[in-house]
Amino acid sequence: LRTRLRNHAAERPFKCRLCPRSFTQSSHLNRHCLSHTGQQPFKCRFCGKRFARSDNCKTHEKSHMRAMGRL
Repeated sequence: LRTRLRNHAAERPFKCRLCPRSFTQSSHLNRHCLSHTGQQPFKCRFCGKRFARSDNCKTHEKSHMRAMGRL
């Protein structure tokens, strides 16, 4: 409920220390911070390509699975 209220009130209490961006949720700030560090902890099981975000890695892996006819 608090997050919903923040969205409607345009309140963004979670501020990045390295750039002007701010966020309504701490998890979004944490995800954003990876863009500054260059960390890519998620690796594709099929080709080894690395990603900063797990959701991007999973989407990428699905493209391999589609190509193999497994999805």
